[in-house]
Amino acid sequence: MKIKNLLMALAALALSYEAAAQVVFPKGRDLSFGLQAHRGLSHRFPENTVVAFREAAKVPYFYGMETDVQMTKDGVLVCMHDKTIDRTTNGTGKVSDYTWKELRKFRIDGGDGWNEKYANKLRIPTFKEYLKVCKKSNLVPYVELKFLTLEGVRKSVETLHKMGMEGKYVLTSFRWKYLKEAAKYSNAPLEFMHKRYTTELVDKIKNIKNCVIRPMARRTTKELVDYCHSQGLVVECYGLPLRDAEYVNKLRSWGVRGGTCNDYKWLKLD
Repeated sequence: MKIKNLLMALAALALSYEAAAQVVFPKGRDLSFGLQAHRGLSHRFPENTVVAFREAAKVPYFYGMETDVQMTKDGVLVCMHDKTIDRTTNGTGKVSDYTWKELRKFRIDGGDGWNEKYANKLRIPTFKEYLKVCKKSNLVPYVELKFLTLEGVRKSVETLHKMGMEGKYVLTSFRWKYLKEAAKYSNAPLEFMHKRYTTELVDKIKNIKNCVIRPMARRTTKELVDYCHSQGLVVECYGLPLRDAEYVNKLRSWGVRGGTCNDYKWLKLD
């Protein structure tokens, strides 16, 4: 029985690496280190807006684009990082407390990348609007499952597939239960984010289907990356430091596959 369990575990590890490696990466991008636009080009344009997504699509260094998905009271998936709309719009309250029609009335008026020239011009985008930009620009969607019900997780995967993105996206989350639920419907890489990754945590989660380790960039160590690789696991980071090209190059040298960043200008990728 022990031998059988070992074989099953090894098979799961092999599957996780193979599935992660099969994500469709657009041609002409750096496949050795995949940079993902965090909430769009959010250092210079209002985060999680169509303009930030479109501007990120113009940058040749990005092969992927990240957003946060939540669901309205009437089941519409939207792009919003915070649980409430207070920080980034002229409204207040939870996303889930509003219908889509109600939420659509508010305007973006703050957050990362905010500039007064966008006052009264931008709305909260739908998940479909984000996916349309990704599809048109050949960017891999990195979808963070945020404050959702399990039904919302299923609907997020369903929407990706209906939009023709099956086999071409990555799911991420700080919530382990969301990834476990997503694994029921998706063969995409499932990236668990955690601020303080340890080898013990890696051992705890490594056998989930298509698991990819996604630690905070600043707390990623060579020892952690080496251990993950020894277990057949891919490592990508979140929160690449905006102005520290030296550290980002160190991550690359360790074999980290990529990560999110609000901008690319100071990373010396030329």
